[in-house]
Amino acid sequence: MNRVLFTKKHITFSLIIGCVILLFVVGFWLFLISPKMVKVAEAKKSLISSQAEITTVNQTLSELKNLPQLIESNGVTESPIISNGIELAAYFKELKTFDEALNVSIQNILFENSLIFPEKEEAEKQLREERISFDILGDSSKDILSFIKKLEESKRFVKVQQVTYRSSAASDGTGSYAYSATVIAQMYYLSLYETGKAN
Repeated sequence: MNRVLFTKKHITFSLIIGCVILLFVVGFWLFLISPKMVKVAEAKKSLISSQAEITTVNQTLSELKNLPQLIESNGVTESPIISNGIELAAYFKELKTFDEALNVSIQNILFENSLIFPEKEEAEKQLREERISFDILGDSSKDILSFIKKLEESKRFVKVQQVTYRSSAASDGTGSYAYSATVIAQMYYLSLYETGKAN
C-alpha cells in the first residue's frame, strides 16, 4: 500500500488552483452570463409589451373593419362644404339672406386668418381658417336667436365659437328693448399658397 503525503507545497498549490478556478467561474458569471441574463429579461419585457400592443391594435382593427367606409358615411355625405378659396363675399351674401328674413343687420366685421394644415406656410395647397367676428342688431331676441341657429345650420363648414347676447332699453322712451349680439365664428376653406384662389 502506497502512502500519499501532502506537503505544504502541495496544499498551497491546490489552494492556488482552487482560487484560480473560483475566480474564473465568478468572472465568467459576472462578465458573460449575468449581462446576457439581463438582456434576456429586457427582451422578455419588450416581447410582453409588444404582444399587448399587437392585441390592442388587432382589437382596434376589428372594430374599424366593422365601421362603414368613411367615404360612404353620413359624416362625409351629409357634411358641410369646405369652400374653395376665401369666398367671403359669397359668404356674406348668404348671411344677408338670413338678416333680410329676420330683421337683423350685421355690423362691425373683423377677420383673422390662420393656416391649419400643413404646417409649412409655403405649402402649395392649404387648409386655412378665417376667424370672423361681427355684431348683429335685431328687432327681437327671437330674431337674433334664429339668426344664430341658421348660422350654425348653414351648409358651409362654419363653427360658431362664441356668442355674446345683449339687450338694453331703447332710447326712444317707448319702453321697448334693443337686441344685439357679438358672434365669433370660424370658417374653414381651401386655398393656394399666397393667392387665396380656389385649388
